[in-house]
This record gives sequence, structure tokens and C-alpha cells, in this order.
Amino acid sequence: MSNLTAFVQHKKLTLTHDGKHIAVPATGSVFLCKEASSPFEMQFDDQAWFPFDQGLGFNLGPDRQFTKLNFRALNLDTDTNLEFYVANAAVGDSRLTITRDENRFQIISFMAAKTLVKGFAAASINAGACVRFYGTGGTGLAGAAYSYRKSIVITNNDPAGDLEIYSGVSAATVRLATVFHLQAWYLETNADIWIKNETAAPIACRVCEVFYPV
Repeated sequence: MSNLTAFVQHKKLTLTHDGKHIAVPATGSVFLCKEASSPFEMQFDDQAWFPFDQGLGFNLGPDRQFTKLNFRALNLDTDTNLEFYVANAAVGDSRLTITRDENRFQIISFMAAKTLVKGFAAASINAGACVRFYGTGGTGLAGAAYSYRKSIVITNNDPAGDLEIYSGVSAATVRLATVFHLQAWYLETNADIWIKNETAAPIACRVCEVFYPV
């Protein structure tokens, strides 16, 4: 069995909530904290303490190494669990990131989903008229090229008249907002949106929708 230090070392430890520090013998130039149940403090080679958290890391460069790491908890109510890597060269991590709140999670992807932009060709709504904007795609709905809507922007270009925004399954039933003249309104939703002109004159407007493709 080799006695040489591994190129990458993986370690887990628990910092007690009494603030007692834990020393970890570890030789390397790169430190990467994969997980931490709470923010914590650390130091290397008896240098000054500094705050740290999950997802953070540092690289001392090719000409410098640490040989000892010290850790202590900042959370004085519960213990802090750590998982980290020590290496002798930069370590990349392309895995998904999950927030530490167990009731909520956020997936961060390095590849943005493709989207399609859909405009409103009429660019005007007649007096007393109501126009429906479908949030899902398909024949007779938003269109065959669209899957579902990501967001919608409604711009009222009229110098005086206001537009009313409604939601509803088969009719405009719930008043959501007012797009005042020379103003814009934005919402992220794939629900159907109805735009009503309740004035006595046509209102020029623009509607921009962002859809995910099929």
C-alpha cells in the first residue's frame, strides 16, 4: 500500500455547537467545501480565522501548500456537518446545487433551456373587447410549436386609456391587475391571461410571451 498523499482527499466531520475547534491534518493547495449545514469558520496553518460556507473554495497556487486545517462552528444552537475536498490542483464541480433548506430546493443548471418568443400581431385591442392569451401550446391554443409559457409582458402604448388583466379557465373572471397607460406589466405564468379594453376607444398595445418549445 502506498504511503503517498492522495491527489484528492475527501473528508467529513461534525463541528459541535459549543464552538470547540477541530484540527484536521491535510496537505494540499486547494480546498473545496461541498456541503455545510451552517456557515462556519476555518483557518489553515494557524493563520487568522475566516468565515466560510458550502460551495466556497480557495486555491493557494502551485508554489504554496497548507498542512493543517482548523474548523469551528458559528452556529451555537446545533452541530454543523461539513463535507469537503483537499487537493493539490484545482478541482471542478459541475454537479447540481441544492439549497440547505430541506423544504425548498433550487436546481442550478449550467445549460439554459431554449425558449421561443411570441408576439401579438394585432398590436391593438378594440373598445370593449377582450383578448385571450393561452399559456399552453397546441392547436387552437398558443400554437403547435409551443409547450407552455414561461412569462408574459404587456405594454400599454396608449397615452390615456388603461388595460385590465384577468385570469380564467373559459372566460375572464378574476381581475388580476391594471396596465396603466404608457406602462408595462410582467408576470411569470403558464396560466391563460385575458386582456380587456374597458374604454370606449381602441388601445394600442404590445404583448410579448416567452414559451418553451415542444
